[in-house]
Amino acid sequence: MKLKKILTNFVFPVVLTAVVFLIVKKLFLKKELIHYIGTLSVREHFISSIFMLIGFAFAGLQLRNVFIKSISVKLSWFDTLTLPITQNLWGYIIPFQGSFLYSTFFLKTKYKINIKSSFSVYFIIILASLFLGGITGLIYLLANNGSFKQGLFFIFFIALPVFPFLGKRFLISLNFLNESKLFKFQQYFLNIIEEVVALLNNKRFLINLFIIDICYVVTYATWSFWISEVLEYGIPFTFFLSLGFLMKLHSFTKLTPGNMGIIQLLVGGYFSLFDLNPEIGVVVSLIQLITTFFFGFPIGLITTILSFNNLKSDVFTNFFKKI
Repeated sequence: MKLKKILTNFVFPVVLTAVVFLIVKKLFLKKELIHYIGTLSVREHFISSIFMLIGFAFAGLQLRNVFIKSISVKLSWFDTLTLPITQNLWGYIIPFQGSFLYSTFFLKTKYKINIKSSFSVYFIIILASLFLGGITGLIYLLANNGSFKQGLFFIFFIALPVFPFLGKRFLISLNFLNESKLFKFQQYFLNIIEEVVALLNNKRFLINLFIIDICYVVTYATWSFWISEVLEYGIPFTFFLSLGFLMKLHSFTKLTPGNMGIIQLLVGGYFSLFDLNPEIGVVVSLIQLITTFFFGFPIGLITTILSFNNLKSDVFTNFFKKI
């Protein structure tokens, strides 16, 4: 592996993780990070892992639904339920976009799904969740007499589905020379946006996507609320519900292993937006991170092996050549 790839994929993300956690510690936490590892008992961590597995299962159902509707490819039920947790594993092994690299390679190898389709699938899932997050956040804000500036934050997310339509018009309006590099880039991104627009115009598909996403976010909110109650923080369930939809924001910035630190910054900032103690949000997300790492990592390793059980033995060799 070339030195540049080692620095990009491993060294830089690890250094960035350390820097981000120092920022999180400085902004939000009063105690050392090691203190929060023992915040829950072993039994409570096992209960926490159940919430984690349910959340991964709903994330897999989202992927299955989108692939069926967009490109008529049906994932097996085993892959449906295990792909998200396997992606989580590879997000730690290859810190910089490892989960996306793995999923695109896996889908191309096993289901002959090209990378372009993978882009549009993940984009529409994130877009739908942020849209619902905008609506939920705005309702929570109105119920709690929030400010106008806070309202604008959520109105932006509600308006996000308009952007693919505007982007499509903008790309079509560009006149590049045929066969030029700019023309090829234009056509590549135009194809992706056209797939997204087609899905946005499919009302039945959107309803199914919203229902599954709501189930996923309710699981996340219940998980977060349960931790909050165990630690006697007293944060309302509806607040975690609005946060759950917007958590998809961290999918845009997978720069650290498992997005460690990035998620804590996002959660701490969201708590601050509502004038709540950001340390509470960071502690809850740290506990979820610990659960996801210690329980999700070994399960992801097992499902990775089982997922490729019927494929050629050189599949991982080819995967690492692409990194």
